[in-house]
Amino acid sequence: MLNIIIVNGLERFIEGTQAVPSKFLDNEGLQLNPKFTSWERSNQLVMTWIYASLTLGMMGKIVEFNTAHEIWTSLNKTYQSPSIATMMGLKSQLQKIKKEGISISKYLSKVKELFDKFAAIGEPLSHRDKLVHTLEGLTEEYDYFVTFIHNRADRPPLEEVHSLLHTFEYRLEQRNSVQQLNFAQANLTSFQNSKKFQKSPQPNYTRPPPQSFPYM
Repeated sequence: MLNIIIVNGLERFIEGTQAVPSKFLDNEGLQLNPKFTSWERSNQLVMTWIYASLTLGMMGKIVEFNTAHEIWTSLNKTYQSPSIATMMGLKSQLQKIKKEGISISKYLSKVKELFDKFAAIGEPLSHRDKLVHTLEGLTEEYDYFVTFIHNRADRPPLEEVHSLLHTFEYRLEQRNSVQQLNFAQANLTSFQNSKKFQKSPQPNYTRPPPQSFPYM
């Protein structure tokens, strides 16, 4: 996240070196200052980037601030700089992790490893965060499962979700195996029928059938 701010040349908004222009050009407050409008847009953009890299627990500590500089200063006071960088890096990894080409066991293991890293730096994720991130990384074939969990009246424990995911994966594998078997059988039947057709005697249309004549 910090790299994004720097690449866009907006680091002065977190450093506090960017002065806040007057909101209005006149004393009556009728004419809005274009420089303030430009500053406000950039400030909101940087704040959005910061919000996207924080956990819900961290968000609760900065909701009262109105500028990116205030948020950045508060975070630096609350956490040591290395911890902030670590948390933002972990949040980025959590947003990118997907169950693509790996088993559900491998996927859940990777997600849990990231959860444990958050706890190790003193920022454990809430149960809600863990549940949301676990579901967000699933591939499209798990859409029905995700909808099922979201529609539940309660918020199931992660252990239950993990167990249900393993069961769901098993059923997906069984269904795919049956579909592959049916496809193979259909191809075999089609092949056998084509061979039978090739071997069956074909009528000879090039020579007229023999004729019988009455005895004279």
